[in-house]
Amino acid sequence: MQHTPVHTVLLRDGVHAEVTFTTVDGWPVTVEALCDTGASSSSIDSRLADFIGVEYTGTVVNVRNANGKKKRKVCIATFECEAGEFEGRFTVSDRTNLSNPVIIGRDILFYEEEEEEEEEEEEEW
Repeated sequence: MQHTPVHTVLLRDGVHAEVTFTTVDGWPVTVEALCDTGASSSSIDSRLADFIGVEYTGTVVNVRNANGKKKRKVCIATFECEAGEFEGRFTVSDRTNLSNPVIIGRDILFYEEEEEEEEEEEEEW
């Protein structure tokens, strides 16, 4: 089965894409995400993460960016966009003063869906 790579769809009209998360109560929350091929991982604003009720993994990672090194919590979140539905790993940070509450990094942009191999069952005649 052929599928269009995520980055081809999301970067087609520029570096911004609408993504929709769903709260634990089932409410959709749509935000504008920055698709950043320079970011190795994806990031979500801490207030948005808490509002939608992400699943925290219990791990903390060191993140290095233009502002230096910082420790960040890691969460798992599912979102929908033009390219489909994705579950991804996000670092959580205060993005209040930044223009986009979500960064979609290379970990999601260049995600390749593993094709499931069909298992053949052997039957005895």
